[in-house]
Formats: sequence, structure tokens, C-alpha cells
Amino acid sequence: MKQADIDIVVEVLKIIGEPINPNHIYAKAQELHQHGEIKHMFQWDGKTPWATCNSAIVTALKKNPDKLPFVKVQAKPALIALKGQDFPPPKPTSKEQPPKDLICKERDLHPRLSYIAYHQWGLYTKTIYHEESKKTKKGIDKWIYPDMVGVFFAYKDFKSPNVHSFIKKFDTLPIKLVSFELKKELTLINCREAYFQAISNSSWAHEGYLVAGTLDRNNKDLMELLKQLNQSFGIGVITLDIKSIGQSAILFNSKEEDNLDYQTLAKLAQRNENFDKFLKSVADFEIDNPERYEKEFDSILKDLPSLN
Repeated sequence: MKQADIDIVVEVLKIIGEPINPNHIYAKAQELHQHGEIKHMFQWDGKTPWATCNSAIVTALKKNPDKLPFVKVQAKPALIALKGQDFPPPKPTSKEQPPKDLICKERDLHPRLSYIAYHQWGLYTKTIYHEESKKTKKGIDKWIYPDMVGVFFAYKDFKSPNVHSFIKKFDTLPIKLVSFELKKELTLINCREAYFQAISNSSWAHEGYLVAGTLDRNNKDLMELLKQLNQSFGIGVITLDIKSIGQSAILFNSKEEDNLDYQTLAKLAQRNENFDKFLKSVADFEIDNPERYEKEFDSILKDLPSLN
């Protein structure tokens, strides 16, 4: 590990004054550097510089622990601190119930989004399994597939059968198609890439959302960036709050498009069977017999336990 990088780690540890997971060092250093609290920043390239930073720290601790000014003070989860630094002892981690937000996978968010989308917004959702798409040249389909899609049948709340008949005869059925891009965690580091990924794979829909399992609403820089992106490009932002479902919310609303991109719809349907079946389910849906189609969408859990 370069001395310049070691010096940055030391600066971060001095300022925060408590142990920290080495996987969080890069993000904390970036935050402090942006606020002018440290002069220098890591110079690693690539798409995952935070992972490179973590790997460098872990490797250095294994090879030359005696020569480093910091030391590992806890194994699981890993925590490092300055040698001789006075800090409260780390809180013990329960072996029976490890912090689930650290082990939650992106796909684990899907049933939670389905639950909230249905109960709060009246949406039927369906997971789009990218791995089941037809194989194409590497990179040609990058950012084309949404993680989940949803449909809102606006006319399902119209009780009168005469209204249903009138709509079918004189108008197109009022529905809304929604695209979701899910991320386990949204930070300043991955925010822009995740947002533009959501833009790319939602061009076909009426509305598009970037969904975060974890998002620090107290991070002013992150919230300001999301606000600017939302105002410029219209993709909405939802926080699922995997620790407490009740705290989930739409932070920024999506800009609704009047027309669908049928060319992209056709491409997605041709390349991914999940998406093709979703369109068929929407087209065949009967408002008077919704339970007939429940199995064609993602199942809605009766109760969704908190991850506390």
C-alpha cells in the first residue's frame, strides 16, 4: 500500500475518531475531501475504487501489520482504528442475528418493492430476470433491462360496469407502465451511474424509478445530486429502507411520459420472455376477475417483516 494512501487512511481515522469498516474508508475520504477537511484523495481508477481501497487495506494488514499506523480492532464486521487511539470498545455483534442490511442481496429487495408497490400505489409488479434473456454480443444490451416492471390499472377503481364498457368502446384503457432499477445501496459513489442506468432501461415506460435499499437522507450532497438529476431527467427515486418498511417513501416523483416507446417495448419482448409475458398479462387482464391473473405477476406477501 502506497504511503500516500496510508496517509489518507490515517487522516480519515483521526477525523472520525472511532473504528470504521475498511470498506467504508473510500466513501468517507471522498466526503471529507469534498468538504475540504482532507487535502488529498485516493487516485484509484476503475468502476469500484471503494473495493480497491478495501482490498489494499486488508492486504496491507495481512502482510505488514507492524509497519502500519492503524490496526484491525474487530473481525466481524471488520473494523480498523489508529494504533493507540482512545475510543469506546466496539459494540458486540449478535451471532444469532447478524446485521441483515449488510447481507441483504439486491434480489432480496424485490418482494419488498412488490409489497409496497401493491399496498401503497396499487401496482402489480413482475421481476425481469436478465439472465434469462436471449444471448447477444457482449455489451449490446447493457442497461436495457429493468430489474422490475409494474402496471397500474387506473380503471380498476371505477365501480360501474357501464364505465368499463364506455372506456373499452370509446377510449384506450387507462393504465400506467412503470420501470424500476433497484440498488442495494445508493451513495455519492454509485449515484450517477445508477441513475443513468435507470434512465436507459426505462425509456419504454410511462414512469421510471431508481429504487435504493439503503440511502442516507441526511447526506446533503447526495440528496442535492438526486434532486438535480431528477429535475434534469425526470427519473424518480424511491427508498425502500430495508431496516424499516414503514419508512419507505418516494423521495422524488417520476416525470410521467404520455406515450410509450413501442420500438423498445418490442425489443425487450423479443429478447426477454419475462417481459413478453408481462405485456400479455397486462393486455389480457380482466378487471372483474383480477385473481385469475395473480400468478402472472410477482406474488404479494401477506406480511413483510422488518429487517430490524
